[in-house]
Amino acid sequence: MSGTSTSTETTTDTNSFYKAIFESQENGTLVLIKPLHPTQAYAQALESAPHRFSLENLGRIFGAWVLAAQEVEGVFVRGNALNSTVINYTVPDNGVDIQYYSTCWTHTEYWGKSQGLFLNIHLANDGFLYKRLKDMVPAKEERGPVHSHTKTGEWLRLALGTYGTAIEPLVTWAKRYLGIRKSKVEVYYSFDEERVDLKVIDLETRVDGVKFCFEPGPPVTPWESLDEM
Repeated sequence: MSGTSTSTETTTDTNSFYKAIFESQENGTLVLIKPLHPTQAYAQALESAPHRFSLENLGRIFGAWVLAAQEVEGVFVRGNALNSTVINYTVPDNGVDIQYYSTCWTHTEYWGKSQGLFLNIHLANDGFLYKRLKDMVPAKEERGPVHSHTKTGEWLRLALGTYGTAIEPLVTWAKRYLGIRKSKVEVYYSFDEERVDLKVIDLETRVDGVKFCFEPGPPVTPWESLDEM
């Protein structure tokens, strides 16, 4: 992977950030650590890196994925079953190009007697940081955490009116993939699981859709290469 920097300062900032959330293993891989959960560190991160808490980052990351996915666009055809398909994509971050990998697959979804295919796209979140649930805006019909989304942790379904602009690129792509105009959109957010899940569902079938999952993931780039940027 190649990387460029607009200045030494931005490069150092980016690398320092990754050093803070990942630790390097002897084999060169990176393992996530969680220094931001304690209250003091959380408050410091909100003050020092507010841009990393913005959901707008998800659209930026997905835009980078779309550019890479265009090279294999024939793979993403509604109705085609996918096993685990890996797509590498490059995200510009503070003047540094950082490469990640995503995994994509389909699973069968059921609604009554109907069944269809759901496309799953898992993306590394490029150092996106998660606000606590109390700092997020829930959907009006939600009175508290949603425990049924993944059966683990506390999730909050977010208000689309508040976060719609941030997720618009993902919804547009999903509707194009599904070949539909009307859809049901749900965004689930978990501080504990460090994930944002977006579901775009075909309103006609109820069993066809796309699910995007943003979660922590180390760069494909070797740790030594990040140090050299």
